[in-house]
Amino acid sequence: METKKQIRREILSIRDALSKEERKKKSDRIKKQLAELPAFEQADQILIYASYGSEVETDAIMELAFRKRKLVFCPRVEGKNMKFYQITDLSQLVSGYRGIREPQPERPWQQRPGDLVIMPGTAFDRVGNRIGYGGGFYDRFLESHPQISTVAVAYELQLVEQGRIETEETDRNPACIVTEKAVYQIENN
Repeated sequence: METKKQIRREILSIRDALSKEERKKKSDRIKKQLAELPAFEQADQILIYASYGSEVETDAIMELAFRKRKLVFCPRVEGKNMKFYQITDLSQLVSGYRGIREPQPERPWQQRPGDLVIMPGTAFDRVGNRIGYGGGFYDRFLESHPQISTVAVAYELQLVEQGRIETEETDRNPACIVTEKAVYQIENN
C-alpha cells in the first residue's frame, strides 16, 4: 500500500502543474457548484481556508459569502491547533503559518447551528477519505466540533481510486466533495 506521503507528493505534483488560468477556470466552476449546495445557501457562518499555492482558489468563494451577508471565518494555526477568526475583507488576511494567509486573532468564531466548514486537502476518494497536508489540523478541529457541516473542495484530478487512501481512526471525512465536474455526496457522514 502506498503511503499518504507518496500519494500527497504525486497529487501535489500534478496539481502544481496546472496553469494559473486552468486553476482559475476550475475554481470558478467549483464556486458555482458550491454556491448551489443547500449547506452553503443555508449557512450564516462559513469557515473557509485562504487558498495557498495551487489549491482550489477560495477568494471568490469568500467574496460571494460576503455579498450574501454571511459571516466568514478563516483558520489561524496556534500551536498544534487551528482556530477560526472572522474577516470582513480579504485584505485582513496576512502571511502566517508556512506563508499561508491567516486572519488576525481578533474576532473568534462562536459555533452556531448550520455553520459550514469548507476544507482543503491534497487527495480524496469518492467515499470521502482524505489526505491533507500532514499536520492533522482539520482532523483535530472536526473531532472537537462533530456537529459542524463539512464540504471539501478539490480539482477532479485530486480524486484517487477507492481503497488507495489508507485511513486512520483520527481521520475526519467531509460530508461531500465539490469538484469542477461533480458534487460527490459521502454516505454515513
